[in-house]
Amino acid sequence: MESRDRSPDVEPGSPTGAPGGDPTISSGPERAAALWSAALAAGFAAGIAAWLIGEATHEFFEPVLVETTIMGRTGRGPTMETSNAATLKNAMLAFGILGATVGLALGVGGGLVRRSARAAATAAAVGLIAGGVAGVVAAAAVLPTALRTDDFREDDLLRPFLIHAGAWVPLGVAGGLAFGLGAGGRRGPLLVAALGGGLGALLGTGAYEVIGGLAFPFARTDRAFSLTWATRLIARLCVALGAAAGAALLTGDRRGTNHPAPRPS
Repeated sequence: MESRDRSPDVEPGSPTGAPGGDPTISSGPERAAALWSAALAAGFAAGIAAWLIGEATHEFFEPVLVETTIMGRTGRGPTMETSNAATLKNAMLAFGILGATVGLALGVGGGLVRRSARAAATAAAVGLIAGGVAGVVAAAAVLPTALRTDDFREDDLLRPFLIHAGAWVPLGVAGGLAFGLGAGGRRGPLLVAALGGGLGALLGTGAYEVIGGLAFPFARTDRAFSLTWATRLIARLCVALGAAAGAALLTGDRRGTNHPAPRPS
């Protein structure tokens, strides 16, 4: 009688004990550990990859030189308008790369939790596109106004935080969505995972502002691009790891309680 009561929880063809042959890791500590390890590894890989590509393309777009006359002397050089235009293009490129790598890596990470190559490939493709688009669109929407009013105090952390959050939270949402999709979430859990990715990116942005302001006071971490490679690396890692942690936290909290319901005997 005891074996009859327990048999519906494990079906033939299910190596992990998930119902219906789904190779998802079962609920409980094992799944939580898999979620966190996959998410954090993916977030770290995304941050490093985005930084490496970002450094290789740093200041890829240069300001247009225009003819100007200053104190009776005529010459060619960048103006504030052409410098801002170049910064915006570079930010759209860099943040698009960051969003694409975060979405790609978290999609793969979610698929690894599910132990499904097909799910990993699908989620990675969705994350790559959604994250890249989110990074580009968010930068294009947020930065033009910020670049026109670059006269705030260097000790003001709120304004840079709001600007960076506006540019980075959307790509965190895309990364969380990809992670939830890879891990096998349906509509509700997908939205929760996306919310987790966005909240994690928000907290990661805050961590970057605090670290930059306290540990690197001369690196101008208030700008779209800080002045040192180290702070640019920290920015990408904070956002990527934050999005990964948020997605894992809410995905695990939602799905970790979904134990298979026993069938009537």
